Amino acid sequence: GGGIASTAPGKIATVWRREKTVFLSLDGESQERSLGVGEQPWVAATSSGPYVVWVKNRGDAALLLTPDSSAPVELASHANDPMLAASPTGRGPVVAVWEVHEGKDFTIQCQVVAEAR
Repeated sequence: GGGIASTAPGKIATVWRREKTVFLSLDGESQERSLGVGEQPWVAATSSGPYVVWVKNRGDAALLLTPDSSAPVELASHANDPMLAASPTGRGPVVAVWEVHEGKDFTIQCQVVAEAR
């Protein structure tokens, strides 16, 4: 899995999984960035840069990397299929959504991870 997002006109950010590691590549940078162990990466962009979410393993912690941080933070302790949504203008809020499985119950959780600018 992976994703692509436009961070500015003519600029893109891509995220993907290779083997058991999530990577991020930004236009203008010669090297891809290793974000850490994980799978199911997703990227959304704002005028400040890309937001990336992924899970360590299915059902494990969901991690979030923001444009102003060098290390991810834990968004949820147990998650599957994380996704991000951002305004097409690059100035709106960024919202993360993921699935939680507890016993026989499945729920969808969401959180605003960046306010409108």
